Amino acid sequence: MQARINKLYTDKLDGIITEQFWAEKHNEWNNELAMLLRKIETNNSANQDYMELGIKPLELVENFYSRYLGQSLEQKVETLKIIFQNFYLDGQNVGYT
Repeated sequence: MQARINKLYTDKLDGIITEQFWAEKHNEWNNELAMLLRKIETNNSANQDYMELGIKPLELVENFYSRYLGQSLEQKVETLKIIFQNFYLDGQNVGYT
């Protein structure tokens, strides 16, 4: 896009296009360029947020087993209730709600 804007300016200097045409296209393309840059920045931010969101569960479970083993029986029960709160046992089958 920036290359098009630069070429447009060169055409204006060379007298290939009118001042009015240059001004219209220059404003139009600069606005389009600004919009594209905002979209890119938004996309980059979203990608970073998703990466951080994906890392958090990994960090939580990184030392989970050793911490779990060090808990009292009551703490282990509470931990398992939290982790498996959406699971149920129906006879011999485990399900998820």
